Amino acid sequence: FPELQTINTYAFYNDANIIWNGWPFPKVKTIGNYAFRYCYGLTGDIVLPSTCTSIGQYSFASCKNITKFTAPGAITTFGTYTFAGASADHKMTVQEIHLPSIALNLNFGSATAANACQNLEVCDIGKAKSIAANTFANCYKLQTLIMRRTSVTTCANVSAFLNTPVRGRNSMTAKIYVPEALIESYKAASVWTTINGYGFVEWLPIEGSEYEL
Repeated sequence: FPELQTINTYAFYNDANIIWNGWPFPKVKTIGNYAFRYCYGLTGDIVLPSTCTSIGQYSFASCKNITKFTAPGAITTFGTYTFAGASADHKMTVQEIHLPSIALNLNFGSATAANACQNLEVCDIGKAKSIAANTFANCYKLQTLIMRRTSVTTCANVSAFLNTPVRGRNSMTAKIYVPEALIESYKAASVWTTINGYGFVEWLPIEGSEYEL
């Protein structure tokens, strides 16, 4: 599909015949709501082209065989429940999500264990302005969070990290990478100061790390 630029709403919804390892749309700009939901044959490391700036709600929900997802472009639309699971049989197994250039108010919509990314270990939310309530709730393995904004990314409340290592899930310690100049500001900022007080977060500078762009 070398020239396809728009993937419409429900375009491949519940299509069991899809078997793609990787991403076959090199010029896509827009991915509609529910476009790939239940497409179990979409597998492996998904890297969207930098041309892609709009990702609809539930667009990759229940795509349980995606292991890593990267959208390097300047995302202007990012729907809720993009990576939601549906049940114990259709839960997401994605381990890494990288959105290094996103600059929106972020809301994955993960409110229950069934629809959360329970295997997510690394998430790069780029220059996101804010993190909504329950965004990472029940992401049991989220140990690495990367935030690139040059001012503090606000957090609605501590429920954004319910049942994650950020709040001490299984006594695990999370690593949060931010610009070095903001580390003390994060520790003192509303909600973040509460999270910092739990004692399960290690604040680290992006600069010089493997996550520096």
